[in-house]
Amino acid sequence: MKQNMIMKLSGISIVFLLIGMSWVSADTTASKRPTETVPLGIHMVELGDFDPKSSSFQANFWLWAVTPSRMSNWIQTLDYPTGIDVKKITAKEKLVGGKLWASVNVMGKFRTNWDLKDFPINRPSLQIQIEETSLDSSNLFFSADKINSSAKDALLPAGWRISDFSIESGSHRYTTNFGDPSKTTQSSSEYSEVRIRIELERESFAVFWKMTIIPYLAAILVLLSFFFVFRFEMLVIARIPILIGSLFSVSLSMRGGTSELGTADVFTLLDSIHVTTFALILITFLWTISSDKIFRHDSEEKNIKFWNMLMGVALLVIYAAVNAVLVLSALKN
Repeated sequence: MKQNMIMKLSGISIVFLLIGMSWVSADTTASKRPTETVPLGIHMVELGDFDPKSSSFQANFWLWAVTPSRMSNWIQTLDYPTGIDVKKITAKEKLVGGKLWASVNVMGKFRTNWDLKDFPINRPSLQIQIEETSLDSSNLFFSADKINSSAKDALLPAGWRISDFSIESGSHRYTTNFGDPSKTTQSSSEYSEVRIRIELERESFAVFWKMTIIPYLAAILVLLSFFFVFRFEMLVIARIPILIGSLFSVSLSMRGGTSELGTADVFTLLDSIHVTTFALILITFLWTISSDKIFRHDSEEKNIKFWNMLMGVALLVIYAAVNAVLVLSALKN
């Protein structure tokens, strides 16, 4: 009798134990699964006010999402981590088949990594980061609406065009739980985010030629001096003023390029072209001074002519090759 009672109690205990384990397992699985996956898309309206000095730009765009009707406040819980001054202009929403379709017009200034090393033929990559701040990624995950998102109709400043556009979704992991008492001590946290990337390129080389015409003209004048002046007594008299004038004009041009960017912290393609021209002027100056010793007592005009032309051709080839490498490397980046 006692054995039967013990067996019955043991069986009941096992049943309750199995039910409890299955409930815990189901609860754990449910907690790990995102409760909602929400499509989020963007339509870029306008881009402008590109400011390399502060690494920022202005953007105007529409943002939309399709959520369950109970999640009507997602617009208020979004954050723009790279935003400086972001405003939500207008918002609209509509119930469609039990889902809430809502959109908002956003306008603001955003920070981005403004790569200037290839200026003035650089291709800026503008990025906007959008992040959920209320629910972590275990409860809400934004999926990028790649089909409906677009930037091809965006208004741009003159001289620019969009070469590439992408929208990607993911999670931003933080090494803190922000003091959330529902989480374990010293645990991390993750929030859903969407990243928009817009790559720009210039429509023509007009800006490049405008900003390099002075160093290139100076280089041409310096190189021509090797072919037009052959008599020794005329060599120094004719070339030194050209070198001084070229040095002065290239210095002003380089300073103007720095003023255009508003910063001198970055060494750009334009700086490389100016420095190459400075090197050409310096080498020509040293050659001219050296010629004073080499040809002072040389009465043969053909020797002066030959060595000057040879030096001129060598410098021309080297200067053209260096500039070609600089420009082609910038175009490939």
